[in-house]
Amino acid sequence: MKSLLLVKVMALIISESIAANSATVTTTDTLAYNSSACEQIMTISCHDCHENFDADISASHVTCPHCGHSNEFDG
Repeated sequence: MKSLLLVKVMALIISESIAANSATVTTTDTLAYNSSACEQIMTISCHDCHENFDADISASHVTCPHCGHSNEFDG
């Protein structure tokens, strides 16, 4: 949800900046980028040290912030 808000804020800033230079930008054009941002955050346990941490499980792997182990996910 935070990434969606960030994208909207960035889109507004870009829209205003381009509009100031007399170009026309629609909100739909600017927010089209958001469709590729699909984070799936959940708390996982490291396969190596068993430390719990929040991770984006939509990625193929994530590095444990405690021990540095690369935890891979099966799709």
